[in-house]
Amino acid sequence: MELGVANRVQRSAAAAALPVELAVYIAVEAERALAEAIAATGVPHDALVTFLDIAARDGDERGLKHVLARPLADYADALRRGLPERATPRPLRVRVPHRVAASWANAAAAAGTPFEHWLINAVARAQGGRVSWEAAAARAGRSLSEWVLLQAARCARSPSTSPQTIAWG
Repeated sequence: MELGVANRVQRSAAAAALPVELAVYIAVEAERALAEAIAATGVPHDALVTFLDIAARDGDERGLKHVLARPLADYADALRRGLPERATPRPLRVRVPHRVAASWANAAAAAGTPFEHWLINAVARAQGGRVSWEAAAARAGRSLSEWVLLQAARCARSPSTSPQTIAWG
C-alpha cells in the first residue's frame, strides 16, 4: 500500500478515535455497501450519502431493548465515544467476519480484480466519516450493509421520504 494512503488511513482512524483495523473495516465496508445500494436502487451517490448521514444522526437513540441486543448498543456507544489504540508501527491487517470477507471477494470478482488489488484500491478510495453509519446499524441490530441497503430502499421509495419521518428497524 502506498505510504500516503497508509498515513491517511492512520490519520483518519486517529481522528475517529478508533483502532486502525476497525476504521479500515468500517470505511471499506461502508463504501462497498454504498456502491451496492446505489446499484440496487438507482439513488444518486450524493443524495444517498446525505440521506444516510441524516439517518445515522437522527436515529433512535433509545436503541434496542432486548437483552441480546445490549452488546450492539454498547458497541454503538463505544463507536461514538471512540476506541483509541496505542500507536505502534505495524503492518496493516484487517480481520473481518466471513460474510464480509465473502462480500469483498465477490465485489473483487465482479470488478475482475484480484482480491488483494481490490482491497488496496478500496482502502485508497474509502472515505472516512462513516463511523456513524456503523453505530446506527448496530443500534438497529443490523450489519452495516443491511442498514445501508434498507436506508437506500427507504430513500428510493419516495422523494418526500426523509430519515426523520420513517420508522427505524
